[in-house]
Amino acid sequence: MRDGGLDNGYFSSVTVRTPAVHLRGEGIDGGVSILPDQYIITTGTNAQPVDMNPYDARDYDMYLATEDYGVYKTDLLAGRADVERVFGSKFSLKAGVAINRLEKDDRRIANNYTFTGSAGNTAASAYDLVDEAVTVQMNGRDVIWPSPVKAYDLFVAHQDWFSLNSTTFSNAAQNSKRMIEEISSAYLRFDLKLFQNRLALTGGVRFEKTELDGWSMRQDGFAVYQRDENGELLRDANGSLIMKPGLAADAMARYKLIYQERAHHEGQAYDGFYPSINASFTLTENMVLRAAYARTVGRPNVSYVVAGITIPATVSDADPDEARTITVGNPGLEPWTADSFHLSLDSYAIGGGYGSIGVYQKYVTNFFAQRAIPADEETLRHYNIPEEDMELMRNYWLRRWENVGDGRLTGVELSYRQDLLFFPAWLQKAQVWVNYTHLKVGGANTDDFVNFTPDIFSCGVNYIRPRYAVRLTCAYQAETKKRREDIVGTSGVARYPDGTYVYQGAYTKYGLTAEYAFSKAFILFANWDNVFGRDRYYYRRGPDTPDWAAKSQRYVIPSSIMLGVKGRF
Repeated sequence: MRDGGLDNGYFSSVTVRTPAVHLRGEGIDGGVSILPDQYIITTGTNAQPVDMNPYDARDYDMYLATEDYGVYKTDLLAGRADVERVFGSKFSLKAGVAINRLEKDDRRIANNYTFTGSAGNTAASAYDLVDEAVTVQMNGRDVIWPSPVKAYDLFVAHQDWFSLNSTTFSNAAQNSKRMIEEISSAYLRFDLKLFQNRLALTGGVRFEKTELDGWSMRQDGFAVYQRDENGELLRDANGSLIMKPGLAADAMARYKLIYQERAHHEGQAYDGFYPSINASFTLTENMVLRAAYARTVGRPNVSYVVAGITIPATVSDADPDEARTITVGNPGLEPWTADSFHLSLDSYAIGGGYGSIGVYQKYVTNFFAQRAIPADEETLRHYNIPEEDMELMRNYWLRRWENVGDGRLTGVELSYRQDLLFFPAWLQKAQVWVNYTHLKVGGANTDDFVNFTPDIFSCGVNYIRPRYAVRLTCAYQAETKKRREDIVGTSGVARYPDGTYVYQGAYTKYGLTAEYAFSKAFILFANWDNVFGRDRYYYRRGPDTPDWAAKSQRYVIPSSIMLGVKGRF
């Protein structure tokens, strides 16, 4: 499937810029928008004021026009077979096998055209590039955007004013990937009932085998430099690497050598047995005790394994100890496994109320997180780094996903739903409900567990009648640790203190849904999401980060209303 491209009659994006000015924003995050209330624009070392409207594209220079399209191919082969044998009314056995084979071949092209203009004039005001019919506002001010359609028309009329950017080759290589994943499995399951059917047991074991192969970009910064017959990199009298002939003035030729499409292969295979058992015991007519155990597997994201490889080059001996980072996937990344235990007590239809309380504990092994680790010779050899180049990598770091250790998740779950049967007749169809989950992370690798929310609370009111229904909801989520920031950046320079994390701030969201049925085939509905339009904040904090410096991002989450029609035929 192909998506986008100039065949549609427009560029996917147009970039304008203004060089050699200083833009100072004042009143940031001080009003209804996260943007500054005003901008002060100056130029030069003496800060001379510049007369320009930062909200008008005509006061900028046109810089880039981008053609962006993709070609995606996905083939899925799946099959399964199941058999069952029933032994009377108390016992049964099931067995089955399954196979899933997924092959993806993705290419996305991003051709960047640098605008050179007529006789070098790139001022957007010199061309018909804006569409004043498109009205957008920021902080109450009208924004005049460059038009992708008009930029395309200008491209068709004057292709000599546009120059294909050398980043075309890096974009093509980076966005070209092929992946084959095959998962085969088999299971055996039993169902057993005892004590006049008061005790029900379901258990079994599942075997799964996963094989993954991927081909992605190899970015080799050494590929543009000369080598001798033994593969050793050549240097000049100053100790700098010698570039291959003709490449110094030809950026496109350099990019073709550095960014090698699908030249890096990564793969992994793993398997395991995953048992489980569930038991429920009917204590009374309205009360059931449940217990469960299961071993589960968490596969790493394909991008953690198939990520290509980026190798920065050490051009000279001026600073041989300067740190650099090689970014790679990790074919040795193992899936995490978890042994989970759950115990709950459920009540049914007691005075119109339905409740459940449960506790659980999960032991997680081989959890993964992103790390920057020193690159030793054995690891570099695994990624097919030439022996001759390893001596230049004395202070290189390897940035990839790693299995970092074990942890323990302990939690409690509460839920309750109550029909208002004790209210007047017209309110007896109303129902209130509440859910609460508390989670605590423990163990030796507590700091590596991210994206686990410690407290989640939700509640609501449902009012349901034969022809119409109204539902009010409230959802609260406590502050959540989202990710750990890298200590070492791509250039090897320390970016953040050790122990720095990004957190999503606590937030509460309210919602309202309603529907009215004229008939089964014609139902009007409305959905009002985030009723009060509350924004969402992210924080970046380390051990010594003061409160005033912790706020990192503010996301404006608008209140939205959706109206529609649905029906059953």
